Amino acid sequence: DPFTRGWVQNGKSGKFYSFALLELDRRVWMVKRFLRQHGYHYWGGESYGGALFDTGIRFGDAAASCGMGYIGKSNVLVTEKYGPRINMTYLATDAPLVTTRQTVESRCGSCRACEKTCMSGAILGDYFFHQRQCECMINVKPNMDYYSDFVKQDCDRCLRVCPQGEVKWSDKRKEASL
Repeated sequence: DPFTRGWVQNGKSGKFYSFALLELDRRVWMVKRFLRQHGYHYWGGESYGGALFDTGIRFGDAAASCGMGYIGKSNVLVTEKYGPRINMTYLATDAPLVTTRQTVESRCGSCRACEKTCMSGAILGDYFFHQRQCECMINVKPNMDYYSDFVKQDCDRCLRVCPQGEVKWSDKRKEASL
């Protein structure tokens, strides 16, 4: 939901932290501990920059090449269950893993929901995406959506309106009220 996608500011340090990324970090540490206990090596797993970002490999492209979903018109990974509403991290290991490489075909078709809602005009249609234009819109302070002095949220409009996926942010709100 938009709150867990938001960033919370630490009152003492002034740094912003993401609830979702903190939970991902916790789970990565659990997997790292498991791998270490079984004698395997690992590399990566940092949610807050570095490592994989320095290689030039995009999470979404790597995940799509593994069959986890497809790259949609908004240039993000779209999964069957959650659509584009996911957070990702990575962990490379020398542990023997069973691979089931399969490609997932795009289901965007003629849908233009993300293109129509994009404030920056970065989604240009036919899978053309202007990344810098999107980043500029998100990172310009007057264009950020603020919940309070301590919580802010990126745009994410394209993620909210995408009809793909079984679970949507609005579904979680309905479940919570039941």
